[in-house]
Amino acid sequence: MATTYDAFTDRLNKSRPAMFRVAEWIHRKGRSVYIPAIIAAPKGSDWKDYVDDGDLFVDDDVKGRLKVEVKHVNIDFTGPKNWPYPSVIVSGKGTIERNMGTVETYIIVNKQMTHAMIVLGETTKHWYIKRMFAKNTQKEEDFYLCPMEHVIFTKIVE
Repeated sequence: MATTYDAFTDRLNKSRPAMFRVAEWIHRKGRSVYIPAIIAAPKGSDWKDYVDDGDLFVDDDVKGRLKVEVKHVNIDFTGPKNWPYPSVIVSGKGTIERNMGTVETYIIVNKQMTHAMIVLGETTKHWYIKRMFAKNTQKEEDFYLCPMEHVIFTKIVE
């Protein structure tokens, strides 16, 4: 049976393909992308010393370097018609509040990594908190959700 640490590092490693798919999509649009190294906290260390600054950063001529967070979900959606919920989970409450005002965009990638939902940081006034069961931690946690009317769907592969 996997420990909490092993499960975390497994999820961290499995998050890379979606992050690189999004980076490639943004890069194909003619934007420079910076991807910081992914370093898991060693077992027994203080995880707070290893919190990353963001999944990736995109250079913008007007705003400078923008932080983008990428999530990969196990749902095959292509647009709002086949997204099965009235909202999308943006991230955990603690993570959102720790990064409030610093994340430009949250990108949620579908299971096949062909389509994505874009949740702009400027939509936070429409988000709400919901207590839900988190499969990864096996406990109830608070999450920020964004209603679908504030989500942009897009294809991310050619």
